[in-house]
Amino acid sequence: PCPGSNFTLSAQNATSGTGVTYQWQSSTAGADGPFANNGLGTASTQVTSATVPTWYQVVVTCSGSPGTSTPVAVTPTLSVACYCTAGANANDDETGVTNVTFNTINNSSVGDPGYTDFSAISTSVMQGSTYPLSIRVNTAGAFTVYARAWIDWNHNGVFDDPAEAYDLGSANNVADGAPSGSPISVTVPAAAVLGNTIMRVRARYNNATVSPCGNVQYNEVEDYTVNVQANMPCSGTPAPGATTGPSIICAGINFTLGLQNTTIGTGVTYQ
Repeated sequence: PCPGSNFTLSAQNATSGTGVTYQWQSSTAGADGPFANNGLGTASTQVTSATVPTWYQVVVTCSGSPGTSTPVAVTPTLSVACYCTAGANANDDETGVTNVTFNTINNSSVGDPGYTDFSAISTSVMQGSTYPLSIRVNTAGAFTVYARAWIDWNHNGVFDDPAEAYDLGSANNVADGAPSGSPISVTVPAAAVLGNTIMRVRARYNNATVSPCGNVQYNEVEDYTVNVQANMPCSGTPAPGATTGPSIICAGINFTLGLQNTTIGTGVTYQ
């Protein structure tokens, strides 16, 4: 499910007999628990929601004898289906986004249809780091097109935070040209939620009020995936919590390279 969206739990083989009671339980620690009631109910089904991976089980009691179901994992996942829809009421096949470049994303398109799901195209960014975001647009002649982007840093499934919106300016009478605010520097918030989230880009004809939602005339919307990773301080040691693996070395600081399996024989030279 989308984070925070309701879903329904039910027992796979529910009994139709009488004298049976139910108690739903959950755990965020894993399939081995610990499990607790956590405000869940005692009906044969349970409607609930989750924002983090959660395991659920139900304790079924008959004549004083309890039995516990096999725990099932529910992993909330952000996808384009979790967000408001956006597109075009009318499309001239020319007004729209022709390129989006953000970190390793560099995707060119023809500028229509009104909406394209490019969420299979992704890039990884680090908390607290800054990256240039640039786009190009078509204006379908001597018209003005306004562009804006949104990145759901807090993973709440909506682009409602002003800090998640990026004004890319406007362009007039260009074909595959950059609007006035492109490129723009995007700083990943230090508290951005880790994992995949959605970036939405929109170009709209003749209206500076560019919303991430809804259908309007002569525009294009594109969605991409952004994977937020923890920003590790530079050091000469493996990342925190790791015993082996790559290090992030501070610029200008000496470090040592060595062969993993060196020989103890003679007559060997190294370059």
